[in-house]
Amino acid sequence: MELGDKIKMLREQKDMTLEELGNAVGVGKSTVRKWENGMIANMRRDKIAKVAAALDVSPAYLMGWKEEPKEYPALLELAKQMDPALRALQDKIGKLTIENRISVEIFVDALLAKQAKEKEIKSQSSKEA
Repeated sequence: MELGDKIKMLREQKDMTLEELGNAVGVGKSTVRKWENGMIANMRRDKIAKVAAALDVSPAYLMGWKEEPKEYPALLELAKQMDPALRALQDKIGKLTIENRISVEIFVDALLAKQAKEKEIKSQSSKEA
């Protein structure tokens, strides 16, 4: 997947307009459109970093570079204390592509919203009774 395709896919997944991404990066929407369509092939490093931050990905992901996971002792210790089922799920999610990880996050957010709505309805029902 090319840089422009990644930008467009991630922008659309975040329900951002061309203008919103442009504002976050400090460029016009026409510039974002040109990035997405490949009309501007060489983006400046500072713009790549700002686009990545706005889209919640790393610059390395946008550029198609392989990222090596970093190990942090404190995080590894916390992982050891984590529920084994959650740890197994984390391992599975870690094997997914960034696109699929984003899909999982969107799905989990939808489930949490559904759960909150159900709780709200249940609370209202018990108040009326």
